[in-house]
Amino acid sequence: MVLPDDIKEQVKERLADMQDKVKIVFSENPSAPLNDEIKNLLQEVAELSDKIEFETAPDVFDMKPAFEIKGKNKGRIIFAGIPSGHEFATLLEDLIMASKGDSQLSDSTKEFLAGLTDKLQLKVFVTPTCPYCPRAVFLAHRMAMESDKVEGVMVEATEFPEESQKFSVSGVPHTIVNNKQGGFVGAHPEQSAVEEIKKALGQ
Repeated sequence: MVLPDDIKEQVKERLADMQDKVKIVFSENPSAPLNDEIKNLLQEVAELSDKIEFETAPDVFDMKPAFEIKGKNKGRIIFAGIPSGHEFATLLEDLIMASKGDSQLSDSTKEFLAGLTDKLQLKVFVTPTCPYCPRAVFLAHRMAMESDKVEGVMVEATEFPEESQKFSVSGVPHTIVNNKQGGFVGAHPEQSAVEEIKKALGQ
């Protein structure tokens, strides 16, 4: 068992806000230390709502273990690594958002996303103890909720050290735009984050 009974009750109450069915698709990496723990956690969460289906698939994402949330989101909502600590709340918020279909983004952000002509990947590096990381991850996932051009990916930095090293991640949250060096560090407010993304895209 991963979740204590009292936490299960709280999660069940939170997930009661879900409207339509959502699927969690998990891609395994049996050699990864936390593979089974992630799988068990996701299965437990899925058992707490009749609106969540859990399944496994081989290639959710190039970093594994990883999982994708599929609901009313137009783009891809992905977690690479375990959504533990502060990121567990992000998982629950994502499930509710994907079931309702509302990104709650501002009109100006929606306009920016509607104008995208190429794919936009936002890879947000986090650690479970970082209290600011969920805001950055959830914003990337909200953008993926809104646009089929966006792939929002949470990356648990300590589980993927080579990936963290590749992008010189030293502080979190660190958002990498389209796998290019740079990006931006910190949990920026929505409009500020959009400006940082535009800068990284050369706009």
